[in-house]
Amino acid sequence: SPYINHFIQPDTVIPDPSNPQSWNRYSYVINNPIRLADPTGHDYCDYNPSSCSVNYQHGSGLQGNPLDPNNLGDYESDDPNDELNGGGGNGNDGSEDDESPELILACGDNAGGNCDNTADYDGFLPLYPYYQLSSGIPTIFGNDGTTKFVQALAIYYYIKMKPGQYNLVGHSSGGTALIIAARLLIRDGLGDRINNLVLLDPYMDSSYRIDEKGTFGDIQDQADLLTAGGITVFLGDSPEDGHQTITGAILFSSTGGHLELANDMTIYNSIVTNSHWNP
Repeated sequence: SPYINHFIQPDTVIPDPSNPQSWNRYSYVINNPIRLADPTGHDYCDYNPSSCSVNYQHGSGLQGNPLDPNNLGDYESDDPNDELNGGGGNGNDGSEDDESPELILACGDNAGGNCDNTADYDGFLPLYPYYQLSSGIPTIFGNDGTTKFVQALAIYYYIKMKPGQYNLVGHSSGGTALIIAARLLIRDGLGDRINNLVLLDPYMDSSYRIDEKGTFGDIQDQADLLTAGGITVFLGDSPEDGHQTITGAILFSSTGGHLELANDMTIYNSIVTNSHWNP
């Protein structure tokens, strides 16, 4: 998408799980196009294609190398409709009849562009409890210095272009981005694609431009319209930066601080066992 300067569809594999850059499935050749190439569209390597020897991690597991005919493993095709090539990271293709919703994580400014900054989160990945909601690798929308609205547009276009059911989990400014994305989906009559919406201490103190002719409006007002649009909202709130509630949301308070809220296991367990949670 030239408008947001991001790939709209994530890479279908994580070629090297040990490299944090590989977890950003919207980047090209781990952000090193000077030295690396991607001759197959599924792996990075030196410009000599024979150097591509790492395995592929689909939602269904580590398998194969399409550059090596003797080591194809479960890698089957380049067909974008192949279920191994779904962008969901949970082994599905995002279609309406998938058994489980696709998990999207939206992290805040302190979490790193790939949601991989463990330093501020007690050595754990931000939002790590919520990885359990996916049978594979969740689709991650980190904030690498872009605005919340750009992050929101990326999420909105991703869901709009890929029909299916989604569990959305956002922390801090990532939660703000999910509010905007959800409101845009409701505007387009696509709010029913959101299975569950978990917002962990989102910032609701700004207005955002929606186009060159006007503004999206106050984020608090937009958040209050989510439940009116039929979306089940679970809100974890930290008093550290002031209580911010959403009308009709299922509220889980916390005595922890803003960053701690991202990985609060008590809140996670309370949310997924709540009677309103849609499995």
